[in-house]
Amino acid sequence: MRMIARLLTLHRRFAASTRGVAAIEFAMTLPILSVLFLAAFDGGRAIAIYLKVRSATYALAAVTNQYSTITAADISDIAGSTALILQPYSSTPETVTVSQIAVNSSSNATVAWSYSLNGTALTAGATVTLPTNISTCGTYPCYLIYSQVSYAFSPMFGFFTSGTLNLSDNLYVTPRSSTCIIYTPATGTACAVATSSSSSSSGSSGSSGSSGSSGSSGSSGSSGSSGSSGSSGSSGSSGSSGSSGSSGSSGSGSGSGWGSGGFCFFWWC
Repeated sequence: MRMIARLLTLHRRFAASTRGVAAIEFAMTLPILSVLFLAAFDGGRAIAIYLKVRSATYALAAVTNQYSTITAADISDIAGSTALILQPYSSTPETVTVSQIAVNSSSNATVAWSYSLNGTALTAGATVTLPTNISTCGTYPCYLIYSQVSYAFSPMFGFFTSGTLNLSDNLYVTPRSSTCIIYTPATGTACAVATSSSSSSSGSSGSSGSSGSSGSSGSSGSSGSSGSSGSSGSSGSSGSSGSSGSSGSSGSGSGSGWGSGGFCFFWWC
């Protein structure tokens, strides 16, 4: 009986005791707090890297579009310089691609040339779907610089996300100092011509038509390349309807095109 009474007394004292409650509660919540801390740590790293990816995308486009002619060494240096923006994070998981997109009078966009670092360049001549919020060209063909940067983020701990998280951004800008940027390894000394459409070089007003290069408004006519609306005018290098038809690739010319404007899309310039 005494033993039972002592056990009951100890039980009542244990049940009524509040000593060590904080330590017990802390021990219960520590695993949860640890998981939240490690997940927040990886989440913070992912956000920081993504912001750097966005900055690298802008820098890649903003530097590239200042050239009128670019060599393989130039573009390699430009793409490689994005690693400086990503510091102190490693640039090994980074993929950098910069391309020039040619748009013809039918708003068909194709890849004129492309270069990639740690990745695969876009195929020359491949069709590109432009974002719907990009305005159409004032003159054709027109050109866009398309920069893409992606980063394969791997969390240090597995509580934020499992596996690799792809952080990427892309940006379209216009060439600043010329209508197009000549990439010498791919296009030599000339711009890559946009893919022809039904109104291009085989159109109803072809090179020998009434408005062609040999027509009444030909290259020596009043609207030709030496006329009042010549290659620097608002009606392009080959007269009012160009040597390639009424809407050909050399149609309305580059005098007032995107390249000479020197502006950029969105809020970046």
